[in-house]
Amino acid sequence: MLNDFVNLIFPSTCCGCKKLGHILCPSCITKLRPHERNTFEYISTVACAGNYSGWLRSALLGIKEGDARAMPALVKAMAVAWQILPVANLPAAIVPIPSAIEKIRVRGSDTILKLSQGLQRELRNLGHRDVSINPILKLNRVVQDQVGLDAIKRQQNLQDAFSATARISGTVVILDDVVTTGSTLNEAAKALKIAGAQKVFGISICG
Repeated sequence: MLNDFVNLIFPSTCCGCKKLGHILCPSCITKLRPHERNTFEYISTVACAGNYSGWLRSALLGIKEGDARAMPALVKAMAVAWQILPVANLPAAIVPIPSAIEKIRVRGSDTILKLSQGLQRELRNLGHRDVSINPILKLNRVVQDQVGLDAIKRQQNLQDAFSATARISGTVVILDDVVTTGSTLNEAAKALKIAGAQKVFGISICG
């Protein structure tokens, strides 16, 4: 009831085309270009909602600066990308990439964890009931910001940077916001396989 009243006073605006009525309108959803990336050592495949451009890029930069208004639209975009994963209708655990304490402080919240929680809710609303969240990854040390690093330096920067705080089994899907070289997801997948994961996939907003 309250949500209906809020939507009446402050109607939703599509994050893609700015039309009133939807967080992400059907037309903009059909314009998404979800795709897979497969060149990883420890991870089977990564589903990306689209390229790092247009409204996806703008919305992502916004949430990194602490503006969470676009988060529901980004969650819907990731839910579209989820459908191209081989785990789309199977039990799976979403494992968020851990955010550095400094980034959480600057942004005011853990955006990757919030994206994971939003994706779980969206998927359950779509009928995928066997999706859980298991935030067991941790950073073993402070890592350098990846922006500006080439592929080799990114790999060196993140080598053995992650570990799991508990054992895990079955299928896991690591969530990160952007995939560039894939070093972050690959190292995270390595840690999860050591912890017992049988199959590791990834999902991202852009890549």
